[in-house]
Amino acid sequence: FEELKKSGSLQMRGIKKFFCFGLDGEARINQEMLPIAPSSLNLILSNLNLHWINDLPGVLYQIRHALSPDGLFLGTLFGGNTLSELRESLVKAELDLTGKASPRVSPFLDIRDAGNLLQRAGFNLIVADIDTISIKYKDPLMLLHDLRCMGQTNALKERIKSFSRRDVIMRANNIYMEEFADKNQEIPA
Repeated sequence: FEELKKSGSLQMRGIKKFFCFGLDGEARINQEMLPIAPSSLNLILSNLNLHWINDLPGVLYQIRHALSPDGLFLGTLFGGNTLSELRESLVKAELDLTGKASPRVSPFLDIRDAGNLLQRAGFNLIVADIDTISIKYKDPLMLLHDLRCMGQTNALKERIKSFSRRDVIMRANNIYMEEFADKNQEIPA
């Protein structure tokens, strides 16, 4: 790949349409336009990034066409109930303090919708499964910190573009603790 990159060939110029090269020279693929030849792969893995895709049906269609006839696609993503407690707490807090609510947690795909999208993309022998994992936190602010560190912040177009008000965050923190904390004063996420 390095030799091809240095050569400046036509092939390399075509690849640059699909990739972004960082300062370190690493290629970063555009997740919504996959430069993969049809029926060229036996296995495609996608781990916890499909929820960021704007055109999920289109990407699934590209994945299906990149797979060989007996190829396997394994994908994981956050499901419909992910962060439901956080979403509910933020909506209630914002409604209490401002009288309106804006989307603060990205929507996540329901399992039935996932199966339907895979079928629409042309996949066969579809298996869609749910694996529920609950993580405990001492308080919601620690959850928010972890989400930010993982890069899982709000990317919705309709989101509030300014910083969240402190009183809204503190009210959401209190609602989360009051409504969802267990006997050990830990909250699920």
